[in-house]
Amino acid sequence: MTTQILVIEDLPANLKLLQVLLEGFGYEVRAAEDGYAGLKAAREACPDLVLCDLLMDGLDGFGVAREIRSDAVLKRVPLIAVTALVTDGVEQKVLDSGFDGYISKPIEVRKFVPQLEQYLPEGLRASSSPH
Repeated sequence: MTTQILVIEDLPANLKLLQVLLEGFGYEVRAAEDGYAGLKAAREACPDLVLCDLLMDGLDGFGVAREIRSDAVLKRVPLIAVTALVTDGVEQKVLDSGFDGYISKPIEVRKFVPQLEQYLPEGLRASSSPH
């Protein structure tokens, strides 16, 4: 079974970049363009990991984290913030709000997959090189 990653990102170019990058490593990617669509997709698919932007219209990343952490089925799914928000104290705020990790934008393509794989159990990680 292929590891499934849900990407919640409101900017189409960023969403496409993450999707192409993750698929290049063999991950199955579900994409959602906002927090509400992301929650719906998470509840339907119960992914192995969720990547979520913080600053989105409607339901932002903090709201997504709140909802996922209060869901009996999803609360143990690794949740990683991927954001350009890099002000002082934001990483701690992200962790305090229920995220398991934080990756800043712009992402470093060569480092991105290894960064997120640290949140996946070893058996769900892709090989170290693209397929």
